[in-house]
Amino acid sequence: MNIPTIHWGMREYAPLFLLLIPIMVMLILALRKKERIIAFLTDKGRRHFLIKHYSFIKQIIKSFFFVAGCALLILSLLHPQWNKKEENVSYQGRDLLIALDISRSMLAKDLSPNRLSFAKAKIHALVNSLPSDRIGLILFAGAPCLVCPLTTDYDSFFMFLDQVDSSSTSAGGTAIDQVIKEGITQFSKMQERKNKLLVIFTDGEDFSADLARVKKEAIALNLKIFAFGVGTAEGAPVPAFDLQGKQAGYEKDEKGAIVISRLNSALLKKLVTDTGGYYQQSTKDNQDIQRMIEQLSTFDKEKIDEKKRETYEEQYAWFVLGAFICLVIEWLL
Repeated sequence: MNIPTIHWGMREYAPLFLLLIPIMVMLILALRKKERIIAFLTDKGRRHFLIKHYSFIKQIIKSFFFVAGCALLILSLLHPQWNKKEENVSYQGRDLLIALDISRSMLAKDLSPNRLSFAKAKIHALVNSLPSDRIGLILFAGAPCLVCPLTTDYDSFFMFLDQVDSSSTSAGGTAIDQVIKEGITQFSKMQERKNKLLVIFTDGEDFSADLARVKKEAIALNLKIFAFGVGTAEGAPVPAFDLQGKQAGYEKDEKGAIVISRLNSALLKKLVTDTGGYYQQSTKDNQDIQRMIEQLSTFDKEKIDEKKRETYEEQYAWFVLGAFICLVIEWLL
């Protein structure tokens, strides 16, 4: 006879067993007190005549069944399971590439603490609201870099995202056409995918040389481009850094005037309109993320993976039944 291995589904309830300690202590104290009272009121030799239905052994047995019933109830809360079986599970979701602008202008502080950190926080909020989608991460300034391919492993995605800081930024200008090209390259490997989504987090400062042609390629591939405008219309100066990475004033133009970086929402709005996407300007609350999620949710989920999953049959009912029997026996004794 094979004894099944028990798998516990809710181990976090195990500390409840500590409650049995004060219960047993109180039962022991109650038995001792009862024994002292009986000893005080009756003679030991005639006790069974005077108190006919009392038995110390019976009280111990009652206490045992009460504690056993409580223990079985706690065991049932731990969700005991056995009889393992395998089943194929299909996972559905969308494929979403997120592109983050890491040009030097993203260090401007018109958003707190700066545009780059602000955008990272918004990406965290967006991804956490899309729990079943495959997410990839592209970093770009002049040239894009796919640092995290499409994955459902959000811990890995966030690991790459969180490593981005001021030291990651590039002094080169932003080339939005290049990041769209990278999106086209990645999604061209998945022609069977119905929905291809690219979300660009940028301040819209663009030095693209071939944006019009790249947009046509994106439209031909049915790549939907979403833009998340990071910055304000008023703008802010772009920090300059020395060789040690410390801020040393602000970037200046050829005439020596401080460079003010402003959000170029007009370019981003035209980009998403031409490609059938959506533009969202950043807000201090999470209304911007909520609107972006609503737009992304209009695209149907597709099968993205099929895996074998091990499952166990729930058996807690046997422990509840055992607890009920123990407590009934305790009550009848």
